[in-house]
Amino acid sequence: MDKKDFYVYSSTDVKTLLATLCYLMSRHAENPSQELANVISDHFSIMQSHPECQSGILKDLGRRLGIYWHRLAISDTQKNTDLVH
Repeated sequence: MDKKDFYVYSSTDVKTLLATLCYLMSRHAENPSQELANVISDHFSIMQSHPECQSGILKDLGRRLGIYWHRLAISDTQKNTDLVH
C-alpha cells in the first residue's frame, strides 16, 4: 500500500474501517485466500495507525490482529509453494 492510499484510509471513519474489516473477514471465512488475508492484515495496520486509535484497545487490537493475519497470509503462501514442489 503506498503513502497516498494510506492517507486516504487513515482519514476514514473508524466505524467504517471496522465494518470493512468485519466484511473482509466474513468473505475470508467463506472463501479463504492469501490475497484476502493480506488485505485484512493491511486494514488492521491502518487501524493501528489511525488517528482515533492511538491509545487503548483498538491500537492493540490492530497490532495483534495485523500480525495474526500477516502470518496467516504467509502460511497460506507456504502451503501453496509446498504443493508445487
